[in-house]
Amino acid sequence: MVLTFLSLAACSSSLYEVVDHYPEETIQYPQSQKKFIILNQKFLNDTRAATFVKLLNKRKWLLLDEALSSMDDPEEKIFVQSISLLLQKDYQEAYMKLNTLPDSDFGCQVGILKADCLYELKDHTVSYQHLYQRAMDCADDPTVKFIANTRYRFVKYAY
Repeated sequence: MVLTFLSLAACSSSLYEVVDHYPEETIQYPQSQKKFIILNQKFLNDTRAATFVKLLNKRKWLLLDEALSSMDDPEEKIFVQSISLLLQKDYQEAYMKLNTLPDSDFGCQVGILKADCLYELKDHTVSYQHLYQRAMDCADDPTVKFIANTRYRFVKYAY
């Protein structure tokens, strides 16, 4: 019985998913338990954005490290590394890396991911709603605003 639980836990899908565009069906059903992170050429100047999305979602950490080693922009590298750490559930390290970037970077997703890290760390000294609201106010992109709003509603109403 314990082995069955462990194998189910190991196969369970991640709460986070990296996408190059926001899935249309999620806009219709925002109660989705998935937390999306957008990584595309709009937010990442590297032409390999789609490759990074695939490597992150398939948990190909060694291949991701190889691809990151040739990335020129240090802030983009930190952002992708932070997402990798978040997916690996190393929320403390992800937060520390994200903390080196302005909240407004990458369409204000840095602010969203910092709030996610604190939420996952169960840091009750901060107002998650305030952090997500700040990200919503910061974002120009309507999709990022929608993502921040969905996270805001999640913590406010505890879906």
